[in-house]
Amino acid sequence: ALGVLGRLVEGGSGVVRRWGLEEVAGVHLAEGEYSKAEEVYDRLNRERESPRILMALGDTYRNKTKDYRRAIETYRKIIESYPESYLAPQARYKIALCYRRLAELDRAIEEAQKALDDYPDLNADTRAMIECFIGRLYISKQEFLKGKEKLQEVIHNYPRTRWAQRAKADIEKLKTIHLDSKVVEWRQNIESLIREIMTCGRPVIRDGIENVLLRPHLIFGCKMDDPHMAFRRPSSMRLDSQGNIYIVDTGNRRVVKFDNTGKFLQEIGLGKLSKPMDVAFDPEGNIYVLDAGRLGFRVVIFDSNGRYLSKFRLEPGPLGGGPGPPEMAIDDRGLIYVNQPSQGSLFSVYSKEGKKIASFGEIVSYSNPGQHRVLNKVVFCFDSRGFLNALYISRPIFRRYDRNFELVFEKEIKAEEIEWLTERRERIEGVRGSRGFRSVIYFQDIAPTNDGGVVVKLIPWRIFYWFDKDGSLKRKLIVDRDFDPKDCYINEIATDKEGRLYGFTAFSYRIYRYE
Repeated sequence: ALGVLGRLVEGGSGVVRRWGLEEVAGVHLAEGEYSKAEEVYDRLNRERESPRILMALGDTYRNKTKDYRRAIETYRKIIESYPESYLAPQARYKIALCYRRLAELDRAIEEAQKALDDYPDLNADTRAMIECFIGRLYISKQEFLKGKEKLQEVIHNYPRTRWAQRAKADIEKLKTIHLDSKVVEWRQNIESLIREIMTCGRPVIRDGIENVLLRPHLIFGCKMDDPHMAFRRPSSMRLDSQGNIYIVDTGNRRVVKFDNTGKFLQEIGLGKLSKPMDVAFDPEGNIYVLDAGRLGFRVVIFDSNGRYLSKFRLEPGPLGGGPGPPEMAIDDRGLIYVNQPSQGSLFSVYSKEGKKIASFGEIVSYSNPGQHRVLNKVVFCFDSRGFLNALYISRPIFRRYDRNFELVFEKEIKAEEIEWLTERRERIEGVRGSRGFRSVIYFQDIAPTNDGGVVVKLIPWRIFYWFDKDGSLKRKLIVDRDFDPKDCYINEIATDKEGRLYGFTAFSYRIYRYE
């Protein structure tokens, strides 16, 4: 098809040629060649700008390459250059969608409201859709009462639209999960605790747990105008023994290395990786990348300078399967551990040559495949004494294993936030979702401390748990409430050899150090 269209483009002119180029772009999109489609749309736009081509280019940035900043710029051209076009209201709304993906929720609300104010002739269904979107944005900002009021306006003003029914469902969910009396009480307790810490200027002890206020310091973040920092769907962040920061930039098929001040050092894996998911380091400093290819998962090995050494495939079967990418870690013997419940145990252990040498960790069997995948997913790391520490992401269970793969202990974690999350889980667990099963996630990531313990990111945006070397919860770390909420949602954490904590934000792709 591309050959025929190519001849048509080269030999044609005018309308026929432009039609051929649009078809070529469509073929590239269908085959997943998004950068090529982007080039064709950009070529069409340079030859003769039109709102339709600008919209196609913006949609490619937004939906395919996930370059939301460039999508916003392209949609704005439609509004500024073609204000009377029927595509202008769509462009304004899509700008709001982009800001939501960037977690700039105030900007998203502002742009969505402009779509309503600037285009009063929008039909009822479209206006209801945008107002429902604004209500959900307020809920995402945790301004639950504002969100509820906006959704009630949708029900009152547009009762016959499908969005009124969705607004009713959202309000019921809001009452059940976010406006529940115990949830409100928990949030009030956190705010009271923060005020107490700020008033006395020192940590506060409650129920035998030391509560500490964290203040984040930005190191660096995603910059779409800098090729080294233009991340696309990054999935992991790790630190090596020298404190260098590695970002697994999944969408760009690379691993990017920075020093601890954010200075770019090198790109690793270009041309060697398909869909990198995680990175780890052996005692010699070699770099191991967990990569998802068409034929399954593999581990690709590079030396400390980023030169390719070798690769091997893991045993077939989906890894992890729960929310988030699969995890990998390497012990002080150079053995590679992967969370692999599909193989009948929590962990599979491989040598650096790719030989599977052990499987361990009892799993819980469920008849529902979704439950089996999600409820056996763990985050894990090695502490400074060589023990493997694992926490189930969807159950408040903490396990520790020794160097012989034997279970040292299994503990149920008890804390106020855990009780709240457990009650929430009981309300929604088993409800069918897009993946056939829904559950509550307790823990986001784990990292070692320099005293033999571990620090864990709890899923509520602002809270970390600090466990001592005996596995007891001793500290609760709370991010300063005056900090931008979107940068409190930490997706990945790591620690350096001094014990300082680093976090990688899920939406804005920024690296922070917490003190």
